[in-house]
Amino acid sequence: MQSKFTLLFAVMLFAQLTLPAQEWDEYSISEMETYQAGLKTQIFGDLCNVRNAPNAQGSIVAKLAIGTPVTILESSEESSTYNGWTARWSKIQFQQDGKTMSGYIWNGLLSPLAHQTNGVSFVYNVVKAETKKNEYGYDNSTHTVEVRAVRNGKVQSKAQFELQITPGSSTEMQLVDNPGLAPYQNAFRISIYFPACGYANYTLTCLWDGNQLTALPILSGASDAGVFWEDEVFIFPNEKNGIPGKLVYQYELSQGMEEEGELDYKKSMRLVEMKDGRFIKPKLDEL
Repeated sequence: MQSKFTLLFAVMLFAQLTLPAQEWDEYSISEMETYQAGLKTQIFGDLCNVRNAPNAQGSIVAKLAIGTPVTILESSEESSTYNGWTARWSKIQFQQDGKTMSGYIWNGLLSPLAHQTNGVSFVYNVVKAETKKNEYGYDNSTHTVEVRAVRNGKVQSKAQFELQITPGSSTEMQLVDNPGLAPYQNAFRISIYFPACGYANYTLTCLWDGNQLTALPILSGASDAGVFWEDEVFIFPNEKNGIPGKLVYQYELSQGMEEEGELDYKKSMRLVEMKDGRFIKPKLDEL
């Protein structure tokens, strides 16, 4: 059963991602660098300083443990850069010692979105951004996104993904209870995308067995004005088109204009195999 999480903070269309069963009909959207007033989320960093001003020079008014629930009151124009990642500051409201308090915190210490189930919170954010050479020798900005499973104010497990995030990107999160893939109790998808044609979108998928997070390979897709559309998705056993006990990889590609009789559509599905304890995504030339 999909977790009910019904806050909507931006009017953005994410047509690139097509989920097979548990659609994103009740979802949250948050920008990666700037959080909207009213957003309810959780602390991502461990024992984070909340200050009386939106900068690192502000006096500390409280320290919050990872997983602490907070509400965004307003977004500041001030921004800071840590480990190569630039994000704004937000004024937050929270409870501490039975009191309602407020103060400022850097957005890199907040999870853009968060889900909680069975006493475990799942939070995520960028922990590092750096420039690396790609296979062609060009500089690429690479971002490391870390997902954390939190119980009783402590990190129980982590998973990391490396990808390229376009400034101004948005993110969505979906929790899938009982995906039907033993021994995992939950799965969740995090999408990161820039809401414009021609930009890649990414889906980060994690599995949770009650103790450890397992990261699946990063999926990507893109679309361009109805002329080109490409999408990848992992299908769990309890979802539409799922196979009992198996993880399925689905790839779709559409090129051309249907009204002009030039539509070229391709759809392939393969079982996802494991090697050395890791899930391996099928190669496109094998589809």
